[in-house]
Amino acid sequence: MIRQLHYTSTETGRDGVQGFQVSAVTPGLEERHQDTAIGLGVYRVPPDFPFDPTEEDLSRSPVSLGYLRTADAVFVFRSVYVGADFTGRQGNYFAHSLVLDDVEELGDLLPIDLWDARVWSRRSPASGSLPTVDQLAAGRLAQPRRTREFLLAGGRLTRLPEVLTAVRGAVADQRRVLLVCPGSDEAAGWIGAVLRSLPRAYALDLPFTTFSATPGETQFLLVATTPDVRLSTNPYDQPVVVDLTGTRPAPKPDAAGRHEADPPAGASRYAQVVRYAWETDEAQVADLVRTADQVRPPLSAEEYDQFADGWSFLVGNAIPAERLADAAEFVLARLPHLGTDRLLEHLARAVTDGRPLAEPRRWSAMLREVGAGGRALPPDVERAYLAGVLAARAPTGAAPGDQNGLWLPDLSHPWLHDVVSGWLVEVLAEADEHLSAAAPGATGPVDAALTAVTLAALFPAAEQRRIADAIGSVLRRDPADEVWRAIAARPALEPLVGRLAAALSPRGEDELLALTSVLPAAAVAVLAPVAQPASGLGLAVAIARARTGTSDRLQALREILGRSSRRPAARTIGLLTDQLWPADLLPTAAELAGIHEMFAETDAGSAAGTSFATRAVERLLADAHGPAGLGGADHRLANRLGTDKQARGSLAAAQRRVVDAIRLDGYFRSMPRADETAEGLARNAVDHYPEVVQAIGGRLMDAVAAWLLSVSDPAYHLRLLRELAQAGGLPFQAAYSRRAGAVLTGQPETAVWMIAVWHALDRGDPFGAQLMRETLAEAVARLHRREADAVEKAFGTASAQLCSALPGTLDRGWDDDWARWWRAYRSRHHRTLIGRLRRSRRDDGQGTTT
Repeated sequence: MIRQLHYTSTETGRDGVQGFQVSAVTPGLEERHQDTAIGLGVYRVPPDFPFDPTEEDLSRSPVSLGYLRTADAVFVFRSVYVGADFTGRQGNYFAHSLVLDDVEELGDLLPIDLWDARVWSRRSPASGSLPTVDQLAAGRLAQPRRTREFLLAGGRLTRLPEVLTAVRGAVADQRRVLLVCPGSDEAAGWIGAVLRSLPRAYALDLPFTTFSATPGETQFLLVATTPDVRLSTNPYDQPVVVDLTGTRPAPKPDAAGRHEADPPAGASRYAQVVRYAWETDEAQVADLVRTADQVRPPLSAEEYDQFADGWSFLVGNAIPAERLADAAEFVLARLPHLGTDRLLEHLARAVTDGRPLAEPRRWSAMLREVGAGGRALPPDVERAYLAGVLAARAPTGAAPGDQNGLWLPDLSHPWLHDVVSGWLVEVLAEADEHLSAAAPGATGPVDAALTAVTLAALFPAAEQRRIADAIGSVLRRDPADEVWRAIAARPALEPLVGRLAAALSPRGEDELLALTSVLPAAAVAVLAPVAQPASGLGLAVAIARARTGTSDRLQALREILGRSSRRPAARTIGLLTDQLWPADLLPTAAELAGIHEMFAETDAGSAAGTSFATRAVERLLADAHGPAGLGGADHRLANRLGTDKQARGSLAAAQRRVVDAIRLDGYFRSMPRADETAEGLARNAVDHYPEVVQAIGGRLMDAVAAWLLSVSDPAYHLRLLRELAQAGGLPFQAAYSRRAGAVLTGQPETAVWMIAVWHALDRGDPFGAQLMRETLAEAVARLHRREADAVEKAFGTASAQLCSALPGTLDRGWDDDWARWWRAYRSRHHRTLIGRLRRSRRDDGQGTTT
């Protein structure tokens, strides 16, 4: 509940006297709270104020807005000078106090936000009774944007670190801070800036007033006054005085837009961070203050600078290297809800420049703690940490003793392999020094080198197996080429090669596959002389050689699988196939067929679950679009895919259509016997596959047309041609016409019955009319005289057979004489074509008419 009290010099009031007394009050306000409010609101004018002020003077008199929080109440008051009282005597003031049961009744407001709020009065009601206030509405100063505008004007922002440092230091010592300001408006702006720059809990515990003519007699720790007020000379009351009257000239902005390149001497780190936050925008100040309020346990007066570094770390501001670990530890310890998320977000940025990591033990402890909490560390954080730890130890020097027992991140990520690989190159570049002086506890130069390689001096003994596995993994990867070249170039490391060969030998199929997938060429050159052919490492070297193309891949695959005493699994064949033929190298159709034979010999008997089927379709498509087109190996490969139900089931629908189309293409190119099976497959081909893939669909239509043209039964040919031409549409008709032209010019015995079929089809069928008017006419024009005579002779021989097979095809005028019909068609279309050619040459200007 918020109660009110008015205090001024009046004729009527609570005390029933003429003079200063309570002129109005909310019923129920306790006497002790009334007495406290009266004492807080006492007002005296500044020394230089006119004795007999005008109305203008009164309007310029300082306003005292004050705030005090006690154990059982909160007081906010506003006292203003009103000049003469009812008797005409000067010295009267009007004090309006608000008494809150609890600070929570301020809501989101700070006490300074009530500066020039509407709640304040300058006169009391005649009844002497005041209502309670349900809700407080802020004045214009409550907007953070206004505070920032205030600070940026006149160079005030450069003084903010000084003011904040003075306030925090003085309050910690329970000493008063006096802000000497030109007026109370200026004072309210400064106090607003101070309160908005501190955690809310801290700000609500800071008693203040915007003006006092007797600052040594107040109960406030933050007191604003004017330059004409005499300060206390009491040796027991030595306030911190900050003169804000503007006697120093405002500095000009620097090149970055800041008003002062360096913070004032003696300013705390917290004050400096606040100053730069205000310069950025008010939202950043709000985030800073909100974060400070979340610190648990709450900040003590001595911890603000630590918090400033912690907050700077979280938002990515620059922090000196010597304080970086302190900042991160503060965040983890005091802001645990932000620490894990935001620490991981910004840790990498803090240490990714590759410089040696200062105080690696502290970083190790922090990251170990985060990992122990169940959080997975992002790879870039682990990379940054490991790079910093490795850089902190010179490649040839012994690790500092205080680094023993460092936390080791998960070394399975490729980025971490790169970090360790680069470090190993540096170590091996100085291998002679390692080998010339044995490490402590080592039995020889080889052990000295291995000590360096395994990083034993950096990490605890419990991590040695993980480290050894990680180093072995690094040496197996392509980025480790440089490491292997460094080994190969140094004869002194020959003993190390044998040790590495033993360490890298795979212990089972999974390790073999893992090793062969990444073993670099440089490693093969180093390990080949020491690898036994029948050993796991020998197998890995053989596979790596085949992968680089130095031996026949398919033969190498057979030999590698043949070395095993048991039947290989389909998964093994699939993985080895992917390694021997990388993504940018497709196996040939013959190689893929050979690989499929190996799949058939496995227990599963299928390539399902591997990439074989997909890569086979890729090969078929590549050959179909290649200059040579599809061949016998492609047809055999397609048949294998089509009959392996599990492999076929692993393909997408579009891929299965490609396989089926190629299988049909191979079938019809083998010129099968004309029967129900062939008829059904022909209908299927023209119904579903004419446009499956241009290079394949066109070939398939051509194959079906060639097969149909090989069928010499006229009636059978006519019936099937009519069905296929209607079902296949233009793709099949075009393929048939193209193939038919070749038959006409080279096979007169076949041509006679084919022409008769077309003549019969021409009766009411547009495709038949096209064949007779275009395909046949163009073929006739190309026929040599001897070829045309041969067709005529063949017609004479087959005329009776054609009339029997295709009765009623010729009109009665020809007397069923096909040879006579052919002479007329030949003569008519030959002349027509010659005339057409002559006109064309004349139109082009290439010839003359006779």
